[in-house]
Amino acid sequence: MRYLNPSTRLKLNEIISRINEKKIVTLSERILLSKYLDKYPYLNSLFKENSPKSS
Repeated sequence: MRYLNPSTRLKLNEIISRINEKKIVTLSERILLSKYLDKYPYLNSLFKENSPKSS
């Protein structure tokens, strides 16, 4: 399994954080994030759940 280098991981965390806070994210940042979400599915767990959970 390949791992992300520290600078890439920090950049992706910063983008995800801004998405969670509903701040502006550029198209190029979204494309970058999308590329890594395909390769590293654990990144999906960093997104906040906005929908209520059903019982």
